[in-house]
Amino acid sequence: MFRPLGFLAILLIASPLCSCGKEPLSPAEKKVDPKIEVDETVPQYTLKGLFRMSVFGVSLFTKNSQGMDIADDRFLIQSGTDDNTIHIIDLDNMKAVGSLGFKAPNGESSHMNNINCGNKLSPSDQFPILYISQTQKSHACFVIKVSDDAQSYEVLQTIKYIGKGHYHNNCSYDWFIDLENQFIYTYGHYNGNREKREIMKFPLPSLDETEVTYTDDDILDSFVLENQSIYQGSKIINGLLYAPVGAGSALYPSRLIIIDLDNKEVVEDITLNCGEPEAIGKYKNGAIICRGGWDPYYYLITL
Repeated sequence: MFRPLGFLAILLIASPLCSCGKEPLSPAEKKVDPKIEVDETVPQYTLKGLFRMSVFGVSLFTKNSQGMDIADDRFLIQSGTDDNTIHIIDLDNMKAVGSLGFKAPNGESSHMNNINCGNKLSPSDQFPILYISQTQKSHACFVIKVSDDAQSYEVLQTIKYIGKGHYHNNCSYDWFIDLENQFIYTYGHYNGNREKREIMKFPLPSLDETEVTYTDDDILDSFVLENQSIYQGSKIINGLLYAPVGAGSALYPSRLIIIDLDNKEVVEDITLNCGEPEAIGKYKNGAIICRGGWDPYYYLITL
């Protein structure tokens, strides 16, 4: 059941907000307390730094961070743009457990603007399968299985859409999944307009198929939303689509838009003050938002 975000409480830990990750970490920032406390005195929607990527001792991204999701309320999975990097962080122990050099199987670069966690193939697996949005070039969705030691991966499936939507595929678009109802969606700019978002719904394909190509005949539903700005990595949480948008600028302000996919309407449109909100992932009773950068910050909100 959706609860209005007017009751949103902010979770705080460790480091204050800063503009970039190039300055050295203070002693307070290096000592990360994994115990997270709720501070309901903080004004709603005012986000404070939870932690920085450099806290974990991982290499900084050559460009900005991009897609992100949380697996099992424990593992933060973060991609870097066009540098073929996926980092996995253990939030329980606050340490990096692996970094993957990812190469798109079609040989193209992969912006990895969105990552979605799927199901585990086996209960004994350490990580679920990942749905990675290529975003540009062929706009494919790559489904991969990460090894238990987080050092390698296997490509299980490639999903494509070749219809007339998303400005005839001449613009970037991403993918997100609805595991509960077994659907997969694409979303991207409509007719090349940054302020309009087109969302299209398809059946989530069986992993028995290694190559899946959808056409317009496969679309189960579609609609267009206005005033969407630059779209970021989106997730279905508690039955609603949580969609960060914007670039943290006056022209493209950062917002968190919450969409009812059944009724095809925006139910909340929240102004954020966290720079460019690259992605969101469900975490315990709330969610983590990633602010892009070479040394990205992460923010916790309760839903």
